[in-house]
Amino acid sequence: MHLCNNVKIYLIFSRPTFYRICKKKSVEHFSVVPYVATLLNCMLWVLYGMPFLKPNSTLIITINGAGTVIELISIFIYLLYLDGSRWIKALLLLFTDIAFIAVVAAIILSIFKSHEQRTLLIGVICFIFCIIMYASPLSIMVRCDAAQM
Repeated sequence: MHLCNNVKIYLIFSRPTFYRICKKKSVEHFSVVPYVATLLNCMLWVLYGMPFLKPNSTLIITINGAGTVIELISIFIYLLYLDGSRWIKALLLLFTDIAFIAVVAAIILSIFKSHEQRTLLIGVICFIFCIIMYASPLSIMVRCDAAQM
């Protein structure tokens, strides 16, 4: 049920943006930052829900796994219609996300031995990056405000 609601929310809010991108075959002024931030957040929550970190958390993995797939599709559509210099920046952000997840997983699994310690640390990291995800659309507002001055 929760997964269906997440898909509906994605289709309602993201569909106009990506419909416009596909129709005009250009990303225009849209930024990749909110999509990459959401992808990082979803991947961190999938890591949090893994059995070696937090046992019995299938719902967390399911919902955020679907979010990861949806965000990857969105980013690949974005990359498909992106021009040269911005394409490299967007791809670099995507690879940075993946590398960050790998580093966080390696550090947590190698240093902390108990589920409680691992869950606490990754939970704090997820909380911080959840705030970043919701603040990332504000990066567009800062650019617009600076351009108007």
